[in-house]
Amino acid sequence: MVNAGFHYDPCQDQLDRVSCATCSIVLEGWEDGDDPLQEHVNRRPTCPYLKYIHNQTETNTKNTVNDAIKPEIELVSLNFKDLDAHMPTIEERMMTVEEYVKYQQEAAKKKYIQESEKILSHIMSQGFGLF
Repeated sequence: MVNAGFHYDPCQDQLDRVSCATCSIVLEGWEDGDDPLQEHVNRRPTCPYLKYIHNQTETNTKNTVNDAIKPEIELVSLNFKDLDAHMPTIEERMMTVEEYVKYQQEAAKKKYIQESEKILSHIMSQGFGLF
């Protein structure tokens, strides 16, 4: 009942009476199988509370879709047991996710430069010039 926007509002004749504080609709005579949300929608579709929960549902759905397409979110959701594989040092664990991503990018650049220097050094040691 609460999720449908109703609060308990009994009277002497109707002990199952509920009302919506937002649109002031009063419903009573509930039967088994009645869906409070559907009854609210059927009788007062313009209720601001119903519009609010509809918008909240849409927002949550959009956030779920947005979260699914952001791979950096996965880094945040790692289990603590997985931290050793992804962040082996205490310094890395202390970094924020954004700092860690930047750190990883810089580390990849440094490794690329080091490997390039090794290759150039080997080429030069073999007597091959660049020109």
